[in-house]
Amino acid sequence: EDGVAWVKNFKQYSDQKFDLIAVDSTDFGLGAALFTDEFYVSCKRLLKTNGIITRNLDSAFLGLQRTATAHRRLNAIFKNTFFYQYFIPTYMAGYYSLAFLSNSIHPHLTEIDWVYWDSLNITTRYFNKGVHYSSFMIPPILERTISS
Repeated sequence: EDGVAWVKNFKQYSDQKFDLIAVDSTDFGLGAALFTDEFYVSCKRLLKTNGIITRNLDSAFLGLQRTATAHRRLNAIFKNTFFYQYFIPTYMAGYYSLAFLSNSIHPHLTEIDWVYWDSLNITTRYFNKGVHYSSFMIPPILERTISS
């Protein structure tokens, strides 16, 4: 089913709210409807109070202006709008950015229950506490571009 239509019409069928909505959309041109303010306002209505939306954006350097434009638009909808970064060797340039969106969770200030995380005994190949915190530390060029 079309993601935009599903999000827009979901409240008609259910009063369920979500902890997390992950938007893994196509490129800006192909998935244009997944980049609209209307889509994110609809997603926001589906979140629990402490809910988070994450979405892939673009190469932080090759798509610098598109990434900055997305940040400005999303920042008008959500109280906490942050970029985070990760590395995918098979993607162009390898360095990619995502958006972290929430009205209540702040990636730097909201306490994380690392004791609970450790109790899960999940073996990862990439993620750890250090990667989590450092992924929100974006390069100065990106910081300046989204701030201007």
